[in-house]
Amino acid sequence: MARRTWSSLFRSLFGGISGNQTKQAQRANLLLEQMEDRTTPANFTFGGGILSIDLNITNGVGSNNEEIILTSTSNGGDYLFTLNGSNVFFGSDQSGLTGTGNTLTITNALALTDVKLADFGGQTGAAVIFGNSSTFSYFNNFNVNLSNTPGAATVASNTTFNSGTLTVQNAGSIAIDAALSATGQTIGLTTKFGAITGSGLATAATADLNAVTGITANLSAGTITADTTNGNIDIDNAIAAAVNSLTTGTGNIVFDNA
Repeated sequence: MARRTWSSLFRSLFGGISGNQTKQAQRANLLLEQMEDRTTPANFTFGGGILSIDLNITNGVGSNNEEIILTSTSNGGDYLFTLNGSNVFFGSDQSGLTGTGNTLTITNALALTDVKLADFGGQTGAAVIFGNSSTFSYFNNFNVNLSNTPGAATVASNTTFNSGTLTVQNAGSIAIDAALSATGQTIGLTTKFGAITGSGLATAATADLNAVTGITANLSAGTITADTTNGNIDIDNAIAAAVNSLTTGTGNIVFDNA
């Protein structure tokens, strides 16, 4: 009789749940558990005419080597920016500025003056690429600051700045692999670790080049500064230029000034 009494008491306290029922409940909870979201967005903000993009991207799984491709889609301030892999843009859309998945669309409805791209997050190896803009040009100032280098800035296709300037700071390396034109404007390129290289012709009123391991460039600039901590300087300039500075710590200098 005592056994039946304790058995009855046990069932009343625990509701008569069998071992199989308990396992089924545990399985149900596991099926409903939410997976961790590992996609880190590239944040964009806009204010005072400045579009800022933080390339703190992790390729969805915490890796580095984030990449953004910039293209101009008109001659009046329309652009399309694209992220690599599964990365996405995150920010507040407004008239002339729309982030959809891995693309950010900018139109001239946005009162844009400057675009600032940086990698202030914990990731390394960021890449900023000026892609195929066909015959279209950049209308605004672009400032690229790759502080978590070694990052790379590359002019991969013909790129023209009609009324804006291009400044690249703290890059691991800079490659001018296609024509880069900022007629009447300034091109300022600075590496933190590596070299400035490329066979593309860079045209500007002022070319200010600063590197760590060498400079090789084809220029058409009226005023030139080219300084490197180490390595060679090899510059072919298409027009007569005023030279502000031309120095290297350990290498040779070859300067062909028309």
